[in-house]
Amino acid sequence: IKPLMPDTPVEEVMNYLLVNNLRAAPVRKYGDDEGIYLINRRGVLSAVRNNPIFKHKTAEEVMIFPYCMSPTDDVATARAMMRDLNISSLPVVENNKPVGIIDELVLLRILSKPRYRETITEPSGETLGVDIEAKSIMNKNIHTVSPDTKLGHVADIMIEKDTPTVMVENDGKLVGIITRKDVLKNLGRETAGAHVRISGIRKEDPFIKSIIDKDVDNFISKISKIFPVKHFLAHVERHKESGERTKYSVKSRLITSKGVFIASDYAWDLTKAFGSTLDILERAVKEMKDKKRKFRDQEA
Repeated sequence: IKPLMPDTPVEEVMNYLLVNNLRAAPVRKYGDDEGIYLINRRGVLSAVRNNPIFKHKTAEEVMIFPYCMSPTDDVATARAMMRDLNISSLPVVENNKPVGIIDELVLLRILSKPRYRETITEPSGETLGVDIEAKSIMNKNIHTVSPDTKLGHVADIMIEKDTPTVMVENDGKLVGIITRKDVLKNLGRETAGAHVRISGIRKEDPFIKSIIDKDVDNFISKISKIFPVKHFLAHVERHKESGERTKYSVKSRLITSKGVFIASDYAWDLTKAFGSTLDILERAVKEMKDKKRKFRDQEA
């Protein structure tokens, strides 16, 4: 991962984290070629806390309804769900009420602990069993809000309590969760109902930026006719320079109601690199659409 420069705007740091699905990003220290420090999602959230969106949006507008597990489900179930669904945390629910949460860090701690053999015939060197129940390892220190809670208050809880997830309850029942990533993704501009964030182009010619914005708007409008689009994130990096020419790489993440699509490409022309990345995403979305149609045809 390439370290960011100290003068990188916080909005670009935020997008860098989101596009690459990182918890933290390395930042090079001023005047120190070797010194590196990290900025995480909590730090970025603190830096953008004054954004007007925090005054107007509510928890209900940002929350997602999560996949859940019960207190008696085991570690193997949690690991499989996180892997197959590409999620980082699972609320533990009993009678529709949240009682705890399991995230990937909890799993990592459990699955990395060695298990010592209790008998001479038992194999050694294995990790703790994946049959441990969720209630034995879940984090019970959860934070909840109501659906009409202002997003600013949700952000304050995340910052002050240093918690990556806040649960949304209504009449004692879980109705959604909000992660730091969910909050940050909602800070972009909106087009066709989707939130858009593009970073790494602040120094580019305004005409080039207008072309990219237009291409992205057309792309989202087109994709929205196939699957509802929630977020589009893209980050641009400059690489080799040859005379007056610069090579660009574009990495993007498209989040729809049917899944997440990732694409990247590079070219000497920024608009071509961006256009090629959008084409890759569009093909991936259409392929999924075709697969779903074939599956429905087989089921019929």
